[in-house]
Amino acid sequence: MVQCEACGKDVDMPFRCNYCGGYFCSEHRLPEFHQCSGFQRYQSPAREGMREDFSRAYTFPYSRNLHSKNRFWFSQRELRDLSIGLIVMIALPLVWFGRYVFRDPLFVLASISIF
Repeated sequence: MVQCEACGKDVDMPFRCNYCGGYFCSEHRLPEFHQCSGFQRYQSPAREGMREDFSRAYTFPYSRNLHSKNRFWFSQRELRDLSIGLIVMIALPLVWFGRYVFRDPLFVLASISIF
């Protein structure tokens, strides 16, 4: 077993620090938690300057007019498919109702007269 270099606890699966090379427990595995000596070498002034460059706020132009103009626009293929679906939905009840016309025309006439 390995002992944590920060607290001295026996650890079955130690974590090795990439900066200083020491072995630590799960509580001290991050460089900030074990006062890592090698971590300061990688915190150079050049890297800190890069962080400031990337912290700028960017603005993107946005216009609602561009999006609302084409809001309900369908392509020709979509219109064709929607119209076929509508025709099928209308035709199926008519086919079902047509079966009764040929079997019992009086039933159909009575049901129509109710409406």
